Amino acid sequence: NFCPAGTATQGKAGTVYMRLGISESGVGADAILQGGDATDETGGDIRIVSGYSRKTTSGLVIIETANSGSNGASGYLLLQSGTAEGGDSGWVNVSTGRASGGTAGSISMSVGEGDSGTGGDISFTAGASLEDGGDGGAIILAAGESQSGRGGHAIIQAGSGATGGGDIALLAGESSEQDGGAVNLTSAYSAEADTGTLTLATGTSREGNSGSISLCTGDAKSGQAGTIV
Repeated sequence: NFCPAGTATQGKAGTVYMRLGISESGVGADAILQGGDATDETGGDIRIVSGYSRKTTSGLVIIETANSGSNGASGYLLLQSGTAEGGDSGWVNVSTGRASGGTAGSISMSVGEGDSGTGGDISFTAGASLEDGGDGGAIILAAGESQSGRGGHAIIQAGSGATGGGDIALLAGESSEQDGGAVNLTSAYSAEADTGTLTLATGTSREGNSGSISLCTGDAKSGQAGTIV
């Protein structure tokens, strides 16, 4: 069934508003929007699309949880695909649209501020493999390419603090039976110009000592310790 709002020739068209009842003492009612099931083919889709504009900006799509009361936390926002019994599980794609006459939109992920305790974390974890000999998933952070200018920068910066700045740790993975993972710092190849520069430098200090640079290999219990060339 289709339930459209009214059409307006000059002003704003009508709004479709749906709200569940209020619960005074129990848990609030749920609103479930579910696509249709199928026996032999793919299940039905759910599409939430904002309004189109012929001359200006299209409408927003806002998905948010409500603010909490005086005692409690705001609701979780969970975005995940379903499990799969005999195939691959669904993938989650977060991307902005292409801009033919302007700049493509950005993607911003940030954690809100807190008045007490430690700030919230942002965690990226690739998938584990339970198959014998299977590799774990990769995490790829790549800046954008440019056809006629410079490529985008990839900046990893720790947070500033009054009692000390945050650390940046680059750690390769451990292995119980084979070699541990490697850490490679390599500047990029250039076909017609100089290759990129690789700089290791500590920051300047106004009143204290500048930081040190240490290059060392790990200990070896039964083999030969690594060398620095």
